[in-house]
Amino acid sequence: MTGKSTGGNGAQVKLITLVRVDDVQRWQDAFVERLGGGLPGAQRIVVNIVRPVEVRENAGGIDPFDAVSEGWFDSRAHAEAARDAFAKGTDKAVHLLVDEVLIHDSGIRPLSAKVIVAFRRLPSVTREAAQAHWRGRHVEIGLVENNATDFLRLYFQNHVLADNPVDSPEDDFDGLPEYWLDEDAMASVAEDAPVMQAIAEDEKNFLYKPSLVTMLVEERPVFVA
Repeated sequence: MTGKSTGGNGAQVKLITLVRVDDVQRWQDAFVERLGGGLPGAQRIVVNIVRPVEVRENAGGIDPFDAVSEGWFDSRAHAEAARDAFAKGTDKAVHLLVDEVLIHDSGIRPLSAKVIVAFRRLPSVTREAAQAHWRGRHVEIGLVENNATDFLRLYFQNHVLADNPVDSPEDDFDGLPEYWLDEDAMASVAEDAPVMQAIAEDEKNFLYKPSLVTMLVEERPVFVA
């Protein structure tokens, strides 16, 4: 566990956009075309196409997103300026400026299956408290007490910034876990896996379960500075 922050108060800021579109390939092609040689201040940009696989039960009945774009920028101003490029051609776009925190890196490459999760906190818990619990005790339960490092290859937490603007309350996500594991280890993150049962029990302390969206994705790099 490193707990190393790569954004937020530092120079780098990350922009994550959750999108719903009618035609994912057409959206991706148009997205890449709009990028051209990149965006001002962009360091790296990837798109993640959501695969039609249920990793974890969607208790809230929220329709899954079709794609997730991620961009790393050298300043918040450049990240904010890029939001239009990330959203064009979408039926629905949720923009999230985040502080990316590296929690675990096994050093094992290449990386295989990638999962992105989005959640909102309990109404009775502040964003700061929810993120602190998630980064602290929750990580300890999963990675230390239940040996999630046995199958996790890489794990980041994306903490949504306190003043991130959103259009509606249902878009006001607080965190986005992002992790990689081997394809043949997917059973390790199934609902009935011991580590996931322990994690689900602790989520009751900070996470509003109906908001939880879990997506298995295919990552496609589209720009590197």
